[in-house]
Amino acid sequence: MNKKNILTWSLLKSWNYKKPFPNFRTDETLQKYQQFKNNNVDIPSYIQQKYLKNKNYTIEKNAFPYHTEKNVEHYVLWINKNFEKHISISKTFLENIIKEKMILLEYNEYIYFENHVSVKTIPQILHYQIFFKKF
Repeated sequence: MNKKNILTWSLLKSWNYKKPFPNFRTDETLQKYQQFKNNNVDIPSYIQQKYLKNKNYTIEKNAFPYHTEKNVEHYVLWINKNFEKHISISKTFLENIIKEKMILLEYNEYIYFENHVSVKTIPQILHYQIFFKKF
């Protein structure tokens, strides 16, 4: 993807998430991600330590976000593996977590999805892509 390809709210709303979602990262973001991976970081351990230490789940801005249109931000909901083992991750559970964060951050709308198995870069940790929008 280059800087001209912008992920729109309209596409997010209309996408069939049973299909792999295209990568809307800029070349610059892809390069930063590649540099991060080239440091031989154990990414699942890094995420566990940075985001999930002593937490069941967290919603954080995506460190390598998709290039979105104005007023749309890309976040990730990370779920601790130990927590995941003990609960049923239902749609209602996920939506309650996301709505709480949306209100806290003063956004108006959200869309979330789990990446298709064929495009998951971190399959070891359950996580969801979240997009928040302000009107």
